[in-house]
Amino acid sequence: MPFFLCLPCISNSLYSLMVSWLQSSMRFSKVTMYMTKWLNHLRL
Repeated sequence: MPFFLCLPCISNSLYSLMVSWLQSSMRFSKVTMYMTKWLNHLRL
């Protein structure tokens, strides 16, 4: 099996990995935002 035939598979897996990483980072930023709001509320 030539290497250039496997390139689409690699790029596809990389793309899915990047998408999942972006989703998790978005979720993490949401959580941190919520936590900072909560901490500010506690401080007041």
